[in-house]
Amino acid sequence: MMMKRALVLLALSVLFTAGCAGSSGARSRWKSKPMPASGDFDGVYGSDWGRMELTVSGDKVLGLFEAEKRHGRIEGAVTGDLLHFAWTQWNEDMQGKIRQTTGRGVFRYIVQTQAVGDDLKEEHGLEGTWGYDNSEVGNSWRASKNPQGKKQLQPREQEKNEMQTGLDYGGSPGFEGDESQPSKAKPDAKKAPVADEKKSESDDKVDLDGLF
Repeated sequence: MMMKRALVLLALSVLFTAGCAGSSGARSRWKSKPMPASGDFDGVYGSDWGRMELTVSGDKVLGLFEAEKRHGRIEGAVTGDLLHFAWTQWNEDMQGKIRQTTGRGVFRYIVQTQAVGDDLKEEHGLEGTWGYDNSEVGNSWRASKNPQGKKQLQPREQEKNEMQTGLDYGGSPGFEGDESQPSKAKPDAKKAPVADEKKSESDDKVDLDGLF
């Protein structure tokens, strides 16, 4: 009986230790593959966390995401079809106070081909995971790319103060500094946005206010 009880305690201890290690600094086990020929992380997406816009410069990526009462940024680097990144989110609570949460994550760029009549149509998107602090895992993060989307999000004061990569938003259409596009350009109403962008903010897949 004593031996059985000791084995149970040992098993629980191992599981607890593994769980703590996984939540504090686990890194995704995904291995990078060649980037799809037509793939490009740069663009506008509808995601689990609302609208997301990524700007690419070389292998560096700087992005913004935004939904009701929350906004954030991601910074990372591309290796093949993978984007490993750090994220920061600012949440506004019921009293109007801003709370900051940080973590890490990884995206894989995916291209799916579907037959539409006699033609083949490509749909681009991201499959990923995210975690808190130094962990990349624990939660899913998916996004669908809008090929007609125009960048319109602007860095807020918190994001400007926290940016570390030195990337300039002015290099992409829709941001200040690009004279070819107005800084407050809005998506073309004639073009259908991705499915997630049609939904109201209350229909987001995940309730961030309940998590953070």
